[in-house]
Amino acid sequence: MWGPGIRFDKPDLMREIYEKVNYKNKGFLFDLSHFALSQDDIYSLDELKSSINIALNQMGELRKYIYGMHVSACSLGNFLFINYKKSLL
Repeated sequence: MWGPGIRFDKPDLMREIYEKVNYKNKGFLFDLSHFALSQDDIYSLDELKSSINIALNQMGELRKYIYGMHVSACSLGNFLFINYKKSLL
């Protein structure tokens, strides 16, 4: 199942989604770039690693249902707002 906006830093929402899906092989895909962009106070890879560890710990047993990770180039520190502020506004 694919769904936009699944927040790995909101375990209650993850649990609700997981429990409502009726599919034998259900699970999550952790999108590193989307996670990084959702955390607008991260400015370094060390901060990103720390934030991922916090999110994984908050997930508790749900983390065992993460079956993959999508890794692509990602920017930190609210990149879109900082670099495209004039064109976005």
